[in-house]
Amino acid sequence: MEQGERPRPWRRAYRRDRDLPWARSPAARVVRSALLNFVIGPVVRYYGHPRVRGLENLRGLRPPFLLAANHSSHLDTPAILLALPPRLRRRTLVAAAADYFFDGPWKGALVALAVGAIAVERERPPRQSMRLVRRLLQEGWNLVVFPEGSRSADGRLHRGKRGIAHLAAAAGVPVVPVGVVGTFAALPTGYHWPRRSQLEIRFGVPLFRGGADRPQPGPAGLRSATEGIMASIQALTGQELAPEEPARPGPAPAERRAS
Repeated sequence: MEQGERPRPWRRAYRRDRDLPWARSPAARVVRSALLNFVIGPVVRYYGHPRVRGLENLRGLRPPFLLAANHSSHLDTPAILLALPPRLRRRTLVAAAADYFFDGPWKGALVALAVGAIAVERERPPRQSMRLVRRLLQEGWNLVVFPEGSRSADGRLHRGKRGIAHLAAAAGVPVVPVGVVGTFAALPTGYHWPRRSQLEIRFGVPLFRGGADRPQPGPAGLRSATEGIMASIQALTGQELAPEEPARPGPAPAERRAS
């Protein structure tokens, strides 16, 4: 687009909320199913030989619900989607980093079509993003969420953010913990093509089912619920939780005055 040219309406809408409703249409879901089954699926199966455990924990579970998984590779998303029973996969979307996957209209359209991605800000999501997610849950969509916020650079499990507990509390939906094993070895950060590995996707017992143990509002309640979710993911993966990095100290008073 040349300087001074006004953006077209679809570009203005994309810049405003980055939502692509057409990617949830029946036609787009047919295309997505074909891509997962006949394009993405064969690649994941060839390089990962995935095994799925815990499907009994999904029996009788109806949308909407959240799937909370550890995140160490771009293979995590297709591995989880392919592990889901088709009846649930058809109603499942993926929360994707807006600054990475939706930094351009065509890139956003591709991931939205291929895996049902929706744009979510990683740090302090704006109210419009949270409203979109809540509306989609109310419409009966499941949502894959990575509580760590971004891929683990070292493959270890890191502390989760409170956004998922806030969503579970606000929407009143269960959270299914998911442990994904082997994806970091197959496709770690910085690699562009997978290596042969053994993947395993493990579904845990749903949390907050029935609303009786819904996360309590307020920072303490949301943090407690988030820690419970991460503890379940930790048990499924068998990983130790990585220690928090110490906060960087600020400049000394003399340095602040000098600057």
